[in-house]
Amino acid sequence: MASRRIEVRLSPEQYEQLQMRARKLGIPMAEQIRRALDGYMAKDQAGLDWRKDPIWTMVGKISAPGENDDSERIDQILYGLEG
Repeated sequence: MASRRIEVRLSPEQYEQLQMRARKLGIPMAEQIRRALDGYMAKDQAGLDWRKDPIWTMVGKISAPGENDDSERIDQILYGLEG
């Protein structure tokens, strides 16, 4: 894998935590940063994919106006209360 060297500035707390984790897990600090960045970028990319937006789970679950009276029966539906 071709790589590039960059400079990253960390706070003293970040550096200490990274160093302690490196000792504990036996993973170099640079590798931890690469893995964290990969995870961050994957999450960011997933957020850009409109097909993964949770709103799409609602498609087809809402009736057209006039098809039912759910809006009029909301208390009954949510709380089991009779009108």
